[in-house]
Amino acid sequence: MCKFRKLNPDEIDCRISTITEKGCNLLLYKDARCDMAILDETVGSMGWMRTHSRDNANCTVHLWDEEKQQWVGKEDVGVESYTEKEKGLASDSFKRACFNWGIGRELYTAPRIWVNFYEKEAFKNSKGYLTTYTTFNVKSILYDEKGHICSLVIIDKKGNIRYEMGKKVEVLETSNVQETQNNDTEIQKTTTVIEKKWINEKNKDGSFTKEYQNCIKGIMEGKINSVADIRKHYAVSKDIAEKLQNKIDEYKAMNDPLNTIPDNKEAIDDFITHARIKKGIELAASGNR
Repeated sequence: MCKFRKLNPDEIDCRISTITEKGCNLLLYKDARCDMAILDETVGSMGWMRTHSRDNANCTVHLWDEEKQQWVGKEDVGVESYTEKEKGLASDSFKRACFNWGIGRELYTAPRIWVNFYEKEAFKNSKGYLTTYTTFNVKSILYDEKGHICSLVIIDKKGNIRYEMGKKVEVLETSNVQETQNNDTEIQKTTTVIEKKWINEKNKDGSFTKEYQNCIKGIMEGKINSVADIRKHYAVSKDIAEKLQNKIDEYKAMNDPLNTIPDNKEAIDDFITHARIKKGIELAASGNR
């Protein structure tokens, strides 16, 4: 059977698990789109399938074994999310089933991640609960020969290093936050993760970026079939990944030979909307707006 690669930094999300006025604990996790992309990348879109049972509480991910000429499945159970319970339950059971295949299992080796807050970075919301507007991302991550996390750097949305595995990150005054850039050359020398250029959708003048246009062009030419194809060349944020995946799905649907013009008003309006989206994709790819 196949072996799945380790997660890249841009495929790992950070979530606050506990919070105090002084700081917070972070958990590392992956989402279902990441699992689907890695499955497509490794075994192909036709090389795996998923089935659900017990009202989506259980999910089995099946891989095709070419040697045995049969499907091999691994199953796990999920828990409901606070929003969209049924969808959240299906998504969670799917992600846990993918853990059984080894996708993202290295996240279980993550250390305790404590982030110290700057002054007034944590505050109480209208319900009296502590919260923060700060979000965190994984900048770099390394794995040892056993597949365990051996190096980890986490930054905030402004690019400031907030956690570095094995080192104490000093809490600075708010006025000095912008001065803290990554001056640690040791991390830059030891990292084996290639720094890829991040994709932005639009330039400051509102025009589409060259990288985004290249992705749209690749989708239209059939060279890009999943976000995993894009991540081979660029770093992709969660928001941009969702937009590009929607473009991929829309383009596939519009080019499906089984699609015909519908015969009811609601469906016709939807059909026209998709046609306009297709025209917009063509204009974006050609550079005309």
